[in-house]
Amino acid sequence: MKKYMKSEVTAYLRSLSAKTIVPGGGSASALEAALGVALNIMVINFSVKKALPVSRKALAIDKKMSERSLKKLVKLSDDDSKVFSKLMEAISTGKGLRTRYMKAALVPLEVSRECLLASEVSRRLASYGNRNLLTDVGCAANMLRSAFSSARLNVLINLKYMGDKAFACKTAAELDKIGDHIDEAAAEVLALVENSIRP
Repeated sequence: MKKYMKSEVTAYLRSLSAKTIVPGGGSASALEAALGVALNIMVINFSVKKALPVSRKALAIDKKMSERSLKKLVKLSDDDSKVFSKLMEAISTGKGLRTRYMKAALVPLEVSRECLLASEVSRRLASYGNRNLLTDVGCAANMLRSAFSSARLNVLINLKYMGDKAFACKTAAELDKIGDHIDEAAAEVLALVENSIRP
């Protein structure tokens, strides 16, 4: 059997644990979101064949959207390291700080939005996905909720120092709405999972 962790994943974890400024929590939260999306895609792949025609069409739409999301989240994981490095440079020079804080906030904000979309996919999969993979849907929902929670912290810390109160308040309000939707989706998914697996 292939040893999956002896690959690029190991190299990433080594970099994440090293005494370097990147990658950090923002990159890791994007990766965690990507893991949740990847689990959703796996469940979709195992669900299409046995699904009813109406559900099959919905699964195809969710798969296409999830594949786009997965690709985007992998890029965002790298982007977070790039914008954070640029922010550190700006802090050391004192130049262009507002722009750098803005860019550093926008990456985890995009991660948060992707978590919302993926959470809704998990919610749908809990209803009409392959029942043998229901716990995988539950794992995806948990990962997406956790990834959002982490990404949210990185948005807020950059908003705090950006110096644009109106933008900060608007973005914080958006995060609150996203969080409410993700919590609701995760609670619904996990309730279905618990009911199906409890002895």
